[in-house]
This record gives sequence, structure tokens and C-alpha cells, in this order.
Amino acid sequence: MSKVQKKVQAGQQVAARASIPAGTTFSMKGLATAAVAALLLTVLAYSNSFNAAFHFDDFHQVVTNPNIRHLSEIPRFFTDSSLGSSYVGVRIYRPVTFSTFAVNFALSGYDVFGYHVLNLLLHILNALLVYLIVISVPDPALDKRRHIVALAASALFALHPVETGTVTYITGRAVLLASFFCLTGLFSHMRFRAAGSLKGRLAWAGATLLSFALGLLSKEMAVGLIGLLAAYDLVFVTPGMDRKRAARALAYYIPVLAAAGLYLLRRLAVQGFATVADTRHSTGMYLMSEAKALLVYLRLMVFPANLNADYSVPYTTAPDAGVFLGVAVLALMVYLLFRIRKSNPAAAFFGLWFLVALTPESSLIPRAEVIVEYRLYLPSAGFIACIAALLMVRPLALKYQAAVAVVILSVLGVLTFGRNAVWATELTLWSDVVKKSPGSVRAHANLSQALMDSKQYQEAIQELRLGLDAKDNLTRGTVLNDLGLCYENVGLTGQAIESYRKAIEADPKISEASENLGSIYMRAGRFGEAAAVLDKAVKIDPGYTWTHYNLAEVYTRLGRDRDALREMEAALDSSPKDFLVMYKMAAVCVNNGMKAKATEYARLAVELAADPEQRKNAEALLGSIK
Repeated sequence: MSKVQKKVQAGQQVAARASIPAGTTFSMKGLATAAVAALLLTVLAYSNSFNAAFHFDDFHQVVTNPNIRHLSEIPRFFTDSSLGSSYVGVRIYRPVTFSTFAVNFALSGYDVFGYHVLNLLLHILNALLVYLIVISVPDPALDKRRHIVALAASALFALHPVETGTVTYITGRAVLLASFFCLTGLFSHMRFRAAGSLKGRLAWAGATLLSFALGLLSKEMAVGLIGLLAAYDLVFVTPGMDRKRAARALAYYIPVLAAAGLYLLRRLAVQGFATVADTRHSTGMYLMSEAKALLVYLRLMVFPANLNADYSVPYTTAPDAGVFLGVAVLALMVYLLFRIRKSNPAAAFFGLWFLVALTPESSLIPRAEVIVEYRLYLPSAGFIACIAALLMVRPLALKYQAAVAVVILSVLGVLTFGRNAVWATELTLWSDVVKKSPGSVRAHANLSQALMDSKQYQEAIQELRLGLDAKDNLTRGTVLNDLGLCYENVGLTGQAIESYRKAIEADPKISEASENLGSIYMRAGRFGEAAAVLDKAVKIDPGYTWTHYNLAEVYTRLGRDRDALREMEAALDSSPKDFLVMYKMAAVCVNNGMKAKATEYARLAVELAADPEQRKNAEALLGSIK
């Protein structure tokens, strides 16, 4: 027997072990039913989400990020991680995700409708993939009700309200894409194990690797696909094999691990770090914190009430009762999954799915946040499928199971609809967070900002005053600065100036307070005082664009055109693709007699214009220069 024949025979042996049972081949009718059910139920539950506002990272990754405004930037997303944010120094390497943002912007600009449509479409596709995976699991115990279990898992996943933190949050697109490719990769791996021909195995193996690569380029959490593949093989492929056959079966992981290694090297090269940027917390502290977070995640899956967009949970610095309870629950889960691996291998696999999918962001590598709902998105599919596999195969009359399923799905749909209403605006979102995390200074600060954005300045002043007792000088300075803005907007200029001065005293490093104080002086015609304050602000934070911008305006009013040009050059360095900076730079160049440069910058301003009004002004400036 040749080497090729031996490899084919070994592959056939593995395929026999992991093949889909006869009689459970894909039914077009069943698949169509799943598709229609997932589509109708999910669209109905998310029907009030299409106008939900931008939140959190949406602002610096989408709203103020000039790099997504041109489709021509898409190739650069794969080579330059600085294009993922408008913040100077922030590096995010998720080129596939940002490519989709560029496509959204090309189609509809800043209209949130298109962003939400694509997010929801990805969620529906993920629900269908859950159906395909569950129906493909080679567990004879599922045979009699395989389609029912798959439909239940798919529909419950599509409608569970915890998913709103990913689907309705526009930047949650990264999780949606990474999960889509992980699910596609897992399904391809299952087909790879079940394929009998060498050609088929190579095709499905290639599909798994491609999915893995695209997932990693969407969000780094896709590295968890390795754990999903391993969980599947440990439950369905390698049991009962001798060492040689197991080694041949596991040799498949060599290219998968190689792909992960290449990705980490690439990430290190373009981002400056392979995993995450430096944090203030140790791995031990993060592990203890995530042990307690596991209890919250399990509670959210079973009882999805009190969902919170910002839990603001502090790190655990020493072992306590919560840590020991979390570890005990984790150990019990592993033990139970081990016990049922033979009697109910499907449930064991799906339970492992939940645990391994949580691992990339909730284990060894410290993150800034302890609890975040979007981390549950991919793991929740495994948890839900595990429960469905445990309950739906029991000898209970189908009509009773259907009735229970309808009630549960209806409740989840209502909860999801209600949760989406919370995500509608910054004001509704942060009002909800403040109710659930009243001790969070950040929540109060964001709520006050939302009140300011909606021009409810008196309410914002009351909210900000609650934060004045904070011990953190930096936080106090920020609150005083925002108070100054509110006072300024209600016409209390004197109180605004006093508040800005107190903010500078509380934290001299807050350049925004100095910039705001300088702006008041500038508008009052007190250009000398404005120049002195803004010059200090520039020295505090040389990278803050708008301080340079305003200082340039003051110098222009004082007739110091050379100094104005210097400040605008600094502003241009920190925001090279901002319309206002480019427009102002053209005007300053005119004042300095630099007509050619002024023409160049005015043309660039026309290209960067984000709306018709900006374009009109830039074209007028360009015409006056000519």
C-alpha cells in the first residue's frame, strides 16, 4: 500500500468516526424553515435598533476616523494599524472590520441605518451557522430530534438579549465578523473530518484555514477557533484511537498553529505588540477577576436581566469568596462535561465550546474591562446549544417542548426589543448605566456629556456636581472642565471661567480646561490672555490638535502670522486628514503670502469635506485664492 493510500485510509477512518449519521443529511425544508424563522424573529426583535446612535468606540473608530471615508484606504488597513482610530498613538489591527466600515461609509455616510443592517445580517448568518453546526454534530442521541435541537439553538441564540451588546453596538461588528469566521471555520473543520476523499478533505481544510485567517483579521478573539477545533476533536474524533492514529488526526493543527504564529508576528510588526498594549494589572489579578466574571456571565445566560453597557467592575487584587466560588463553579462545569462526554457527547462539546470561546479575552491576558457583554457573543452559542442538547432530547412530548420553546422565545424577543430601546441614544444608554452602576464616576461623566449633547445643560450641571466629591484629581478636573462648558452654554461666563480655573488647579495636566479658558478669552477679544493660556495648554499636551488650532486663530488676530503658521503645522501633524485643520491651514498660508501652499491645502480641504456645506466653504476659499 502506497503512502498516499495509507493517508487516505487514515482519513477515512477519522471520517467514519466524525461523520454525520445517515438519515440526518441536510433537509432543504428544514434549512429553509430555520432561515425563515431566524430571519423573521430576529428582524422583529431588532426592528427598533436601526436608528440606534453611535456609542463608545464608534466615535473614534467610525465617526471621527477620516480613514474610513475612502474605499482607496482599504488596502492600507492591512499594513497600517494607526488607521483604525482617529486618536493619535492608538493602534488597532482589524483590517477586515475597518474595510466593512469603509464600505458602509461609501454607501450611506454617517447614516447609522446601513451600519445596523449589516450588523443584523451578520447576526442572522451566525444564527444559521449555529443551526448547521448543531445539525451536523455526529451524536446518535440527537438523531430523533436533530432538526428541533438545531432550530431551538439557532433561534435562542438569535433572540437572546445579551447579544444586543454586540449586534446593536456598531463597533461590535468586529465580534460579529470574527464569530462568523470562527463558526464558518468550525463547520468547515467538521466537514473536513467527515469527508471521505482526499480532494474533499483538502478543500474543507483550506476553507478552515481561510476562515481562521479572516477571523483573526477581523478581531483577535478569533484565535479561540483553535480551542473550538480541539474541543470537537477531543469529543468526537480522537477517543478510542491509538497514539499513531491520534497523531495523524492532530497533525492537521500544524498549519493552523502556524497561521496563528504568523498572525501574531504580523500584529507585532504593524501594531507594536502581539496581544494587547501594556496594562496596569497583573495576570493573577485578571484571572481572579474573571473567575468572578464567570458567575455574572452564567447568570446573564440563564436570567438575562439587568444587562449593563458598562459594568465598571474593579479588578480583584486578592482572593475572596467570589473568586473561590467562581473557581469552584468552573471546576464543577468541567467535571460534569467530562462525565457526560460518552452519554451525551454533543452537550459535552457545546459546553466546552462555551468555556474555550471565553478563554481568549477572559483568562491570561489582562484587559481594561473585567466584564463586557460582547465577550459572551460566541460563547453564548455553545452554552445555548448545550442546554438545547440536554433538554430537547429527553422523552418529553414534542407539543410540550414546542409550547415551552414558544414561550421562551417570546420572552427573549420582548427583552431584546426592550434592550434595543436602551441603546437608542447616548442619553438613554447612560441613564440606564447610571441606574445600574450608580457608583461609577465614568457613567455619571458620560451621562452628563449626553445631557450636554442634547443641550440639557441644567440637568448636566446637576449630574456633574455629583462627581465633584471624587477623590481622583484627574476625574475632579475633568468634571470641573465639563461644568465650565455647561456654565458657558447657559450664559454664566463668569462661573465658567472660575470653573475652568479650578479645573486647571485640580489637575494642571488637563489641557482641555486651558484650551476652553483660552477660547473664552478669545471670543471676548482678550487675545493677549488667550495666547498666554493656550500657549500653556500646548506645552501640556503638544498632540492636542484643537489647542494648536485655536492658538493659531489668536495669533492671526494679533497679527502674528508666522506664529499662526507654526501652530497650524503642529495641528496638521496631529490631524493630517481633518477638514477644519486643512481649511484653516490654507487660510493661514494666504496670510503668510504662500499662495501655492494655500491652493494645495484648499484642494485637500475640498477632498476631505464630509458634507455639502464644508465642500461649499472649501471651494469658496479655493476660488478666492485663485
